[in-house]
Amino acid sequence: MVTNRNLVEITSFIFHGIMITAPLALIKLGYYKPVIHDIPKALLFTGGFAVIAMIVNAYTNQDFLLLNYGTGSPFKFLMTTSKLLYQFTMINLGTLLISLFFIVGQTTKKKSI
Repeated sequence: MVTNRNLVEITSFIFHGIMITAPLALIKLGYYKPVIHDIPKALLFTGGFAVIAMIVNAYTNQDFLLLNYGTGSPFKFLMTTSKLLYQFTMINLGTLLISLFFIVGQTTKKKSI
């Protein structure tokens, strides 16, 4: 039986799967070629979502992008020290992953030429 809790987890799993596969599909199909100078644009776009998530979290007491309670985050232990430290760590982790995506894309593009 699907409960409300399961529905949230299933929806989250599907959403994150789309977040990963959509950009990879665009690259594989040739619609987009990762270039290093696009990193700031991607970070600004993603940062906008983080700001929106933090505002919505504050008004609705939710945990969008794991920036409020960190339920399910491997870095939740940082909440005991400081919520700001936890949020800073999560945002920097996202920055690192987005940057790595572009760097790996740029590196593999150079090797295939």
